[in-house]
Amino acid sequence: MLIKNTASQKWKVFAFSVTTGLPVTGDASNITANIDKDYAGVAAVTDTNPTESEDGYYVFDLTQAETNADILDIYPESATSNVVVLGAPANLHTRLEGVGGRLAVDAVGISGSTSAADNVEANIGNLDDAITDVMSRIGAPVGASISADIAAVKAETVLIVGDTNELQTDWADGGRLDLIQDAVLADTAVIGALGAGLTGIPWNAAWDTEVQSEVNDALVALNLDHLLAVAVVGGDVVDNSVFAQLVSKEATADWDDYNNTTESFQALKDLGDTNWTTATTVNLNADQSSVTIGTTTAVSNGVTLATSEDIYWAHVQWIDDDGSSTDEYTVTWFLNGARITSGITSPTIQVVKRVDGTDLVSSTAMTQIGSTGSYKYDEATNRIPDGESYLVVVGATIDSGSRAFSMIVGRDTTT
Repeated sequence: MLIKNTASQKWKVFAFSVTTGLPVTGDASNITANIDKDYAGVAAVTDTNPTESEDGYYVFDLTQAETNADILDIYPESATSNVVVLGAPANLHTRLEGVGGRLAVDAVGISGSTSAADNVEANIGNLDDAITDVMSRIGAPVGASISADIAAVKAETVLIVGDTNELQTDWADGGRLDLIQDAVLADTAVIGALGAGLTGIPWNAAWDTEVQSEVNDALVALNLDHLLAVAVVGGDVVDNSVFAQLVSKEATADWDDYNNTTESFQALKDLGDTNWTTATTVNLNADQSSVTIGTTTAVSNGVTLATSEDIYWAHVQWIDDDGSSTDEYTVTWFLNGARITSGITSPTIQVVKRVDGTDLVSSTAMTQIGSTGSYKYDEATNRIPDGESYLVVVGATIDSGSRAFSMIVGRDTTT
């Protein structure tokens, strides 16, 4: 009990850990308290931090003003995690003290209009009412008495402390719970970063419907369902996308340019059947409509050109035969890439100086090599010298037409 309105008094509080249930020491700097006087509202205790006593007990110094009330409540707390602080006790009634430490008595009140005894009796009755009020607030004891209830709580507290003490060893390195945790960490480590270790998980057929639904939603979101399942309109294909550029030649490719009735594969195939496969003439260049290929004949490997489109060509070979001091000329004629072996008449050869256009060998007849269709001419006098180039001109009548061909030769080049 505190003496009302008296300085230099103390109030004890008790701190303990909710984790271990044990008293907490060394926490004075983290403990503060508020005080409530006659339930008029709390205010911080002037003594900011208490002085540590021992075994979890700490003591606040109270000012005279802080005791000037009939009923005092203290509300201590700690800033330390998991530490609870309680007043010991949490609530106090103050008393008046007279001279020599005796109970102070209001003599005027006692010796009023009634006798002193009556006043004392009345005050005792008031005290009894106050005690009754206090007991009603505390409530009836569960056991035989409040002290018995406190003893029971202490017994339960001992059991709690005993049970929670095991946790301290369980969580220590190598303890029971620590080993379980280590095993869990070892198992979860197999998963790896971003699930890299989950490659061996077997597929569950129950997932099929959900996965297919998600994939379908993604295809629809990207308009890819329009490839096979949904009709497409211009807005479904974004301008300048790959598909738009495949069908449109505009600077900004637009799918709306595409006309499937004239530009689809089938339409192009029909166009080819009409204008390419069965056509008797084919326009090679729309800007040169007069350039056409004559009548063609279909063959297994392509078409045969009309005779008006035949291509004649001669291969001229010149050999410098230093052993016999003779220039040897050999000519073979070709038609459309095939060697001609007959029907060649009046074959001639002429060798012209490239430097001035004069003849080294005037036009002269050539002789067939057996019946091969190749012709030869040997020149021993007017031979091609070093350091100059000569134009070899050959001609013949083939298929009722005059055919001519020329080739540059010289001793300084390979012929």
